[in-house]
Amino acid sequence: MLCATLSCSLAFAQGAELEDENNRVLIIPRVELNPTFSGGASRYTGQKLGLGGSSLYTLFEGDFNKSDFSYSIQGHWLTSDLEETRDLYTDLFNPQGMSFIDWAYLTYSPGNFEISLGKQPMAVGGYEIDAYDFDSYACLSSTMWNNFQLYQYALGVGYNFQDESNLTLQMSVTPHSNTAFVGTKSAPALYAWNAKWTAEHGCWAPIWSYSLSQRYKWDEEGAEDGVGPAIHMFALGNKFSFGNFDFIVDYTHRFTRHEGAMVNEGTAVSSLSYNLNDKFLFTLKGGYEFNKGGMDILGYESEEGDEFVAHVPTSLAACGDKGYAFGGARIEFFPLKESQDLRIHALAGMNTWTKTPFLSVGVTYNFNLLKYLR
Repeated sequence: MLCATLSCSLAFAQGAELEDENNRVLIIPRVELNPTFSGGASRYTGQKLGLGGSSLYTLFEGDFNKSDFSYSIQGHWLTSDLEETRDLYTDLFNPQGMSFIDWAYLTYSPGNFEISLGKQPMAVGGYEIDAYDFDSYACLSSTMWNNFQLYQYALGVGYNFQDESNLTLQMSVTPHSNTAFVGTKSAPALYAWNAKWTAEHGCWAPIWSYSLSQRYKWDEEGAEDGVGPAIHMFALGNKFSFGNFDFIVDYTHRFTRHEGAMVNEGTAVSSLSYNLNDKFLFTLKGGYEFNKGGMDILGYESEEGDEFVAHVPTSLAACGDKGYAFGGARIEFFPLKESQDLRIHALAGMNTWTKTPFLSVGVTYNFNLLKYLR
């Protein structure tokens, strides 16, 4: 499947100028080691040395002979876990899981409009969830980043304004649905309506969004029983750039009704980065999340007594009234001359879920095939 996808992407690229930076055929291997320290107050019971975010991605994107039509395909072929890798090839049409095709969609751009159709990222913010997966670090990310299935089948319409801002309206399958297309009377396909605004105004670059997402209601036995109260999600992502410094503040609020009561969740994430001569990137990052109401909105319900085998909770409701906090520091090094294709990283941090320090070291390489076809 990887070879077939690669062949199609190279065929698309043949009609485009290879020097055009908008056309990319990337193979992205990532190798990572996560040594874990347990004991004392720790309740982490997982592996002592894991492969973390080790994975194999591909990214193919470009236009068709400089026309108004473009494409983007991101593949996720391997993970560090054999069971998760197997699931990538069995959950292609499952909105609640990952598949080996993260996204594959076409965009038609007449004038200032953009019309996109296919499997694509939901039009939600802010900066943490907007980043490429292979540029992110799970153990130093929020539960929203770890648990929210962002890539869904969707139709989106966007408009680019003259002030370098963009407004996108999108209808997508929701990650709470059991099926991407045709469901049953008790468990129909569920949809979300999303609006996303991005802009650049001097040193300030916002990514704001609102999403109204359907979810199921359940009968007394816990089975799906039609469509229940919707989930509302507001996201306010903000980046402030001053010279070589970038300061990011994200806040996402989610709420719904459950058994007549209001359930609220919030995710606040902030980071400060310093770019040194495009060779080193130093980042401090931290976040706090809470759940009020006892029902998890984005993750999976955890039961008392579950083993704590994950570095990040799969349910904010399981964290109790104190919520969940995490923080750490990261350094990224780009050793190649006049290129950031090769990245070496190291990070360290801690969170209130495992009460265990975590470390990660790894290497990521963006292998651009078009460079070797010029």
